[in-house]
Amino acid sequence: MRQYCTIFLVLCLVGCGRGQQKATDSTPKQQEVKEGYIEAAPKTAFGAINTAQQFAQQAADIQKEAENLKPVDPVHFEKVMPFLPEPMAGFKGEEPRGETTEAGQFKLTNVERRYEGDDKSYHVSIQDMAFNPGMYTSFRMAALLKKESSEGFEKGVTIEGNPGTETWQKASKTGHLNMMVAKRYIVTIDANGVPSDFVRSVYAQIDTKKLSELK
Repeated sequence: MRQYCTIFLVLCLVGCGRGQQKATDSTPKQQEVKEGYIEAAPKTAFGAINTAQQFAQQAADIQKEAENLKPVDPVHFEKVMPFLPEPMAGFKGEEPRGETTEAGQFKLTNVERRYEGDDKSYHVSIQDMAFNPGMYTSFRMAALLKKESSEGFEKGVTIEGNPGTETWQKASKTGHLNMMVAKRYIVTIDANGVPSDFVRSVYAQIDTKKLSELK
């Protein structure tokens, strides 16, 4: 649900930016673009307009990249399953599961595994979206945003050139990392009862370089 809310905010900002195309270049810059993402809540109306314009331009560039993607058939799940990581210390892994589904033009491969520990758990899934332009656009734009509060954070991240989102809730010690590898593989890690850096540690176990070469 958080991912859909983020994408909705992206679309709102893009729409705002398009509505301000006639703004002059002399508009004061009140909001910076940092580390590839745009922080929420500009301080002034001028800052909001400028941020929206920047965001609209980035969105247009991303859309052009997506248009150049050519969908392919997904890799069979048996080839993807070995990339599911081994259990972290203090956890036991359940039997991994996988499937490759075709329904008309819709094609998808999904592999997943659940890991259990004492009062803590996590789940890892890898999906081959086979260069889906819509999914690529969503991940790239979501990776431009950042939100932090006393309750945790939700931010766009880029790891070794791959875009994604990371969230953390302090009260429940719940972490979530959603990454798109090589413009086609979606790696999702959900964890409960763990520290904030746990999902990053799990992700580091996955050989994303070899995964990106898988065809």
